[in-house]
Amino acid sequence: VVEIDKPELSQDELDKKRERCIQSSLNRTKRKIYDYGRSNVWDWFITLTFERVEEFNAENFERCKSKVSDWFKNIRKKYPYYFL
Repeated sequence: VVEIDKPELSQDELDKKRERCIQSSLNRTKRKIYDYGRSNVWDWFITLTFERVEEFNAENFERCKSKVSDWFKNIRKKYPYYFL
């Protein structure tokens, strides 16, 4: 077996390669979300934006999910006839 030495990449080349990988991943993610949206029939659609405050970290998925779930439960209690 013959081993071929791969040339070392410079820091600039590594940064460019990393940026291409991130961009490629972002494009795949956007395409997947678009495909999900186009392949389903929606009666309702909602987007939520979370304000960055000290006691709430929107990057913590489990906590975010819990807070949103609690919020929806409170809305259902307040307006029960809208959620039949």
